Amino acid sequence: MTEMKYDSQAELKKAFTEIYEKYYSRVYRYLYSCLLKREDAEDVTSEVFFAFLDSFINKKENIEHPSAFLLKIARNRVINFRNKAVNRHEEAAEELPEEQKEDKYFAKEERSLKNPENQRMFNIIKHLSFEEREFLELRYAFDLKNPEIAAILGINEKAVSARYARLLDKCRKIDQEESKTNCVAD
Repeated sequence: MTEMKYDSQAELKKAFTEIYEKYYSRVYRYLYSCLLKREDAEDVTSEVFFAFLDSFINKKENIEHPSAFLLKIARNRVINFRNKAVNRHEEAAEELPEEQKEDKYFAKEERSLKNPENQRMFNIIKHLSFEEREFLELRYAFDLKNPEIAAILGINEKAVSARYARLLDKCRKIDQEESKTNCVAD
């Protein structure tokens, strides 16, 4: 999808609707994972698609990878949202997760932590920085490829590959250290 040319408003509307329907849940899940509040994620998701629509209509940017472009907008909106929260002296959403009692997704997630492999992964992830977790989320949760991750993070593809290799090495070391600690504790 390198060049977008539309002969009519109907074609433009159809193209945007297809993108919206295809990527809405991906953008929302990303925002929810960052903001941890349904209302905030919904509001920011709307902002992301309005910004995308503006770029889409006015051709402000070449949108080669709509998914990456949307997630890049979402990432910038999360940064803005958190900065505004700090300026208003609000608590960060990461520190105050909302109640998940009625959310079946999180109930399933809690059960899955009883699985030893999942617990092992959780122990690795809790040692990673926000940026490292975000990188892994883009790679695995959203199944993005190097060019898309590069577009979101504003770096080149080789830097993505190098960062990925370093991060995997770090995860392996953390896993080895955790395994040694667990063996000593047993």
